Amino acid sequence: MEAKIVNLQTLFEQQVSYLIPQFQRPYAWKEEIQWKPLWDDIRSVAEHFLNKEKIRPHFMGAIVLQLQQSNTGEVTKRLVIDGQQRLTTLQLLIRATEQVFQSQDDTVRATRLSKLTTNQDSHWGGDGKNETKIRQSNYYDQVAFHAAIRDSDSNHQSQDWAINEAYEYFKGAVDDWLKMEMENRIARADALEETLTKYLQIVVIDLDQDEKPHIIFETLNARGEPLKQSDLIKNTVMYEARVIDDAQKAKELWGMFGDRWWREEADEKLKRPHIDRFLNHWMVIRTQREVAVDEVARRFRDYIERKNRVDEREPIEVVAEDIRKTGEIYKDLETIKIPEIETFLKRMKVMKLGVVTPLLLWLYTSGVSEEQRLRSVKALESCLVRRMLCGIGSHGLLKIFIAILHSLKNPSTLKVLGKVSMFKELLKLDDDGVLHPSDIIVKYLRLLSQWPNNRMPWPNDRMLYDHLTTTPMRGAVARKRMVLEAVETYLRGDKAEPLGDTDKLTVEHIMPEKWQQNWPLPPDKDETEATNDRDEVVKLVGNFTLTTAKLNAKLSNNPWNEKRKTLDDHSSLFLNKTLLEGAPDVWDEAAIEKRSGDLAKIIMQIWPSADNFNGTPA
Repeated sequence: MEAKIVNLQTLFEQQVSYLIPQFQRPYAWKEEIQWKPLWDDIRSVAEHFLNKEKIRPHFMGAIVLQLQQSNTGEVTKRLVIDGQQRLTTLQLLIRATEQVFQSQDDTVRATRLSKLTTNQDSHWGGDGKNETKIRQSNYYDQVAFHAAIRDSDSNHQSQDWAINEAYEYFKGAVDDWLKMEMENRIARADALEETLTKYLQIVVIDLDQDEKPHIIFETLNARGEPLKQSDLIKNTVMYEARVIDDAQKAKELWGMFGDRWWREEADEKLKRPHIDRFLNHWMVIRTQREVAVDEVARRFRDYIERKNRVDEREPIEVVAEDIRKTGEIYKDLETIKIPEIETFLKRMKVMKLGVVTPLLLWLYTSGVSEEQRLRSVKALESCLVRRMLCGIGSHGLLKIFIAILHSLKNPSTLKVLGKVSMFKELLKLDDDGVLHPSDIIVKYLRLLSQWPNNRMPWPNDRMLYDHLTTTPMRGAVARKRMVLEAVETYLRGDKAEPLGDTDKLTVEHIMPEKWQQNWPLPPDKDETEATNDRDEVVKLVGNFTLTTAKLNAKLSNNPWNEKRKTLDDHSSLFLNKTLLEGAPDVWDEAAIEKRSGDLAKIIMQIWPSADNFNGTPA
């Protein structure tokens, strides 16, 4: 390793191409954090020069380079391992200054600076990409950078890319500073050119050619903002595919993940972008093991190393293609773009059960028939909604789903279990001698539910009924609304008009939570005991219904006889029609418990148990 301090003239005057490899992050410097402080420092040095004061060179930090092969007569090529944000910014600054000089008819200075941003065509070696001193490989950065360096005032300049914004910022800053004293413009131009070329210094560290550049990059960046797991995986893909600066190949391998959506936050708790969350799911599918969020990239490398063994060799392009195809399905799942399971996906979001995603991705990428996919989804929904209604959290679910994944990919696992006497009936093959994916899911969950001391992965009817009729329905209002909307859809059947948009429906307590004013306690009970009992009973499912927001406000905490008439006059929901048809004159604890039982029976039909499951929508 060799290190030396150079100024920008030394760094850029040679016929050189600094290659920004694909494993580098896209350009991301900002005005307040980087551009403005840099310009303030440059202006300060230039003003010291103007005032003939002692000048201290401004130190710009370090860059790490690695020499690359180049053809005879071609530019020298150096891979930028670290410092690409700094190098890109300096080139944009020099080019912006050159353009300002040009606009002010200062062509001599402009020509001198142009030699620091472009190489002579005699050194291009037949490759037009060697024209610029920096060779971007990220597609979007490449387009924006070339537009700036080649002064291509095309559509690219209108894009809100950071490179364009930086270029325009420096043009404005330089122009304003030179015009501050027009009578002294030449002296100011001298000071600025001297500052840019001679008084900005940078440490250049040249690495041995045998070093693995993406590993060095990751090690260096461990001292700053950590690289995301997706950045590390992309680096591995690009290294294995031997992509240095081939933008087209990089786009083919990883281009779809350049879409802004993939960088948006998908994890409220962990603050992970969609791409990191997706790659975590992908690794679970491919390894059939739990993968910690901070171990995804390491496990990916282990996975690739196994694939690279002679007996299992698989080109990285095949792995990248698998990631892309699975990623397309993931995005459709997350944005609810799969019409046949739209309701299911909405319900999973309400329940925040992303843990089911690896299993869904497998179902939609493994050649499973649509009939089997839909039946599998129906089974998963029944299981997960029942768990939610019984107050069972998602802890341990991933282990169960991974075991199911293993069985789906290796059905013989279940056949082995079937040799155990207590499981023979559960795992009996279908008439056609095949264990279909939906059968594996249902039978596996049923098997676990009957295992001694298990925490009921798929609650049975008795457990669900007892819970709904005795235990307050807690949790987010959105979950209560989801269940009530499902009951409403069930009651409407296939002959009534569709329910339509439900966004304006709200959950209403029939007996209000603030019941004290209009809902007297039973006279034959101890007041404290009766109050405690009522505070729990008003939270049972039987005390909930749906109304519009306006109707909800009108019902408020009114007594039962007024609420009853208002609902009868204004509500067209079947949920309220059935409520009113058999409603007693007094809405009390007994009425709530009875209706809880009635709703529980409907809910058991909508989301059947493993024993009663046939996959046909209720």
